[in-house]
Amino acid sequence: IIGGLHRNVGAVPVIAFARGLGVAHKQYALACRPSAVSVEQSVPLDWIRTELAPAVAVQGNLDPLVLVIGGDALRQGVARITASLPAHSHIFNLGHGVRQETEPAHIEQMIAYVRDADGAGLG
Repeated sequence: IIGGLHRNVGAVPVIAFARGLGVAHKQYALACRPSAVSVEQSVPLDWIRTELAPAVAVQGNLDPLVLVIGGDALRQGVARITASLPAHSHIFNLGHGVRQETEPAHIEQMIAYVRDADGAGLG
């Protein structure tokens, strides 16, 4: 799909999401060659940092339930991810979608926490 897209449209960035691959995300990235790989919250941050991020840009992986909870849990979740993954090759995002019961204010909090972390050089 990615090869066909590039042949027909040109060099456009592609973020690939193959849910449930776990540590096979690296093999997937090397085989498919997307611009970035989106990872769900179950993929360990240490593995992402040492194995996946050196091979491809990464998007993810905040647990959507942490976004539902908000507050300190959300702040800590954002801090854990931004401190663990390299800012130059990481796109902050959820591991998998915003849940219906998420308060819009929690999304605003998450954005503020990510911006604070980025400004402080933590990400």
